Amino acid sequence: MDSSQKRILIVDDEADIRAMLKRAIERTLKIPADTASSGLEALEQIRETRYDLMVTDLSMPEMDGLALFRAVKERHPEIQVIVLTATASVETSMAAVKSHVYSYLTKPISMDRFIKEVEAALAALDASRPTPATRDLASVLAAVDKAAADIGAKIDRLAGQAPVEALVELKGLSVHLKEQLGYLRILVGDGRPPA
Repeated sequence: MDSSQKRILIVDDEADIRAMLKRAIERTLKIPADTASSGLEALEQIRETRYDLMVTDLSMPEMDGLALFRAVKERHPEIQVIVLTATASVETSMAAVKSHVYSYLTKPISMDRFIKEVEAALAALDASRPTPATRDLASVLAAVDKAAADIGAKIDRLAGQAPVEALVELKGLSVHLKEQLGYLRILVGDGRPPA
């Protein structure tokens, strides 16, 4: 996890909780953390700054943590969210799970556990982001799909041609498909050159 490019937003109506979480993240993980004292303030900050992770209290005036979560995910589905609560209940935990928050933690919280959850949320975010290799793989797979569709269409068209002409055209398609599959093998790392 490259922490130099990460940014975290902490949302809690209690100033001492905000300060404690900010200090833990910045000292332990060396990741900048901003704070907001309400859901509305958080939404304003998210409009101006790109965040990777939001840690939010569940019970806040004006807008609770789950309403904030839904508003944020609607506009920024890539942001991971950890919800904290001092008043855990079956209803709120089920609502959090159904909303697909990354993690739901109860206060008082162990700082070790909190930091581990933050690290895990950021690692999950990194794992979900496309890399140049996965983008290349996606384009090769799209080319293979197109070649397969072309072969199917040409087989249908060639059904009425003389067998020799059809065979020559299919041989050309087969070579193209083998080339695409060879590039795919290289991208996924088996090291064999295209056949």
